[in-house]
Amino acid sequence: MLEVFRDALTEKRWPALLELLLDDWRKHRDPRVAELVELVSTCVDEFLECPGGTNPQRRLEQWTQFLDPKEPRTLRPALRALERWKRPQLETALATLATWPDDPRLSHWHDEALNGGILELHVPALVKRGDVRALARLRPLQRELSGTFTRQALVEDIDTAIDALRKTRVIETWTAEDLSTATSAVNAFLEARRKSRSELFAAVYARPLEDGPRAVLADFLLELGDVRGEFIALQLAHGLPSDRKKVPAREKELLELWGERWVEPLSDAVLKGTVFRRGFPAACELRDADPTLHALEWATLERVFSFGLGARDPGSFFSAKRFPALRTLGPVDPSLLATPEPLAIETLSVTWCSDAEFSRFIASASFPHVRSLRIDAQARFDAMLLDRVPATSALRELICNISASAVSRWARMLATHRGPLTRVVVSGLGSSWQWTLEPSGKGLRVSDATWSTAELEAEHRALPLFAAS
Repeated sequence: MLEVFRDALTEKRWPALLELLLDDWRKHRDPRVAELVELVSTCVDEFLECPGGTNPQRRLEQWTQFLDPKEPRTLRPALRALERWKRPQLETALATLATWPDDPRLSHWHDEALNGGILELHVPALVKRGDVRALARLRPLQRELSGTFTRQALVEDIDTAIDALRKTRVIETWTAEDLSTATSAVNAFLEARRKSRSELFAAVYARPLEDGPRAVLADFLLELGDVRGEFIALQLAHGLPSDRKKVPAREKELLELWGERWVEPLSDAVLKGTVFRRGFPAACELRDADPTLHALEWATLERVFSFGLGARDPGSFFSAKRFPALRTLGPVDPSLLATPEPLAIETLSVTWCSDAEFSRFIASASFPHVRSLRIDAQARFDAMLLDRVPATSALRELICNISASAVSRWARMLATHRGPLTRVVVSGLGSSWQWTLEPSGKGLRVSDATWSTAELEAEHRALPLFAAS
């Protein structure tokens, strides 16, 4: 038996090897072989995903289509999917699983599921499966429930299961040495493969702006049967984000089925609706800035929306190390940006802060690449702070929200400003008016639905340098 096993292992014929071991277990019921079945199964199904989706009925249909008795590798992905199901759908799924051939992986799942509380659904199944490993779980459960009047029927089912499993005939056809050799060989393969997968993902996070590492990872995942590889390849083909209007049908289907799982490492910190680009999360809306969440998945984000975001530890969340690909951020509290590391952000929006806070924010020199800066200021925001706007060669646009009474003051400041700005948009707080000022003298545009002509002319007269516009 070991020789046959070695030949299949050398050629990496994992499906054939799994069938071989399943056949051996069904004949001899050796619990040690059952453990080897679980291990070899990992070689064929570790990265195989069962369709998920959000609609319960559609999800059940896809699950039923995915589960194929002729393909033993589909069992464990299907069982993993059931962990999130509600009882009505779970009962339907168990009825389908009842027709599955004897399999130690299924009996092991029923055994583990006893911890979930729906005992009535799983104890009867263990009687049929004939896996003596379940005795270790059923005996303590029998002692725990004995004498419980409300669970008497369940206790009787457990007694029946224990009696049936005690009568199971076990034949040991493998020596302990052969089993140890086989187990070590499979473990060595799994360790090497997992290391390769981990390294390829790490390469993507280390170089998030490049397509090369993503393409290599996509090929590797496709070989494993992981649909993430197909999704990455589809998105690399066009390079566009998943929130655009026209999305290929297959890409949309994959994102609907597995998108939530692919963003799970960040799920505690982001809201639903994460946008993918080039196969990885590229845009999201934050709901928590937890500096203890050191997920590598932050690295591929290019746009982060953070309206009303709070901070547990201001100044330590947004960093170049955590967000190397980040280019658009905000609106965000300036205290979250108190980082000594220069960030590659190009479009930044900050919420209102005091003049002193704004001065500290400007003095941080952490944004040498910002081209567009938006400041949601209150009425008392001082026009003199325009001189404190970072005079970097990149900054071209400044957007501010102020009161109508401050427009003339801002306009006069802009008329004499000699910084790098080429465009300033000044909007009214709670109003519909907007001034677009070009300090270079190219012009002034005013859009407003509430100001009278006299008010506009009065403001216009206050802007002599823009009179020709």
